[in-house]
Amino acid sequence: MFKQDQPWEGDLVEAPTILRRGDVYHALYSANFYGDDTYAVGHATAPALEGPWTKDPEPVLSTETTDGLYRGPGGQDVVTTPEGDVIVFHAWDGAYVKREMYTLPLRWDGDTPVITPPG
Repeated sequence: MFKQDQPWEGDLVEAPTILRRGDVYHALYSANFYGDDTYAVGHATAPALEGPWTKDPEPVLSTETTDGLYRGPGGQDVVTTPEGDVIVFHAWDGAYVKREMYTLPLRWDGDTPVITPPG
């Protein structure tokens, strides 16, 4: 589908989650090194599964976008509930001892996923 070509992605792109909304395919994917704060979730769109895929230039979920609340988030999936979409992902605990599972509401602004941490 695609590989790392954005500076924030480091040496790895993995774990794509593919969604179709209307006529647009969306990929949420993990990139960079999972063992630290650089691991994050990116977003790309395409008119067909075969592409061409267009990536957002910055991650949609990262340590930075959550003000450090979630450390190195990734390994995401999306669950649709009666209340709307939810992104499920893992991130490090504050001491970097274990990765824990989290959920956050996922809403859409047109073709852009919006993930807002609490607070």
